[in-house]
Amino acid sequence: MWKNILKSTYSWISKDRISDGEAELVDGEYGIYWQINQFGLEEGYRDRGLGEKYLREFIDYLESEFETNDIPLVHMPVGEAITFWERMEGKGLVIV
Repeated sequence: MWKNILKSTYSWISKDRISDGEAELVDGEYGIYWQINQFGLEEGYRDRGLGEKYLREFIDYLESEFETNDIPLVHMPVGEAITFWERMEGKGLVIV
């Protein structure tokens, strides 16, 4: 059973369909945690300061599916997204 849970990918779309994300559970050296593989906002909504709001919703969704009580890890942020993820790490929402 655990192997099936840990290999599952969880997809999320915000209620207003502006943001979406994808994550998976990982059984790491220090326990089970969420790994965010994809997260974004619709193009017309970027740079409006909404990223943190939607990221919190995404993390709440993940924790409601399987509670880890841990900070999610962001898998390989790239390009312009790196500064966003660094800000979110500074706020204690994720680990980059």
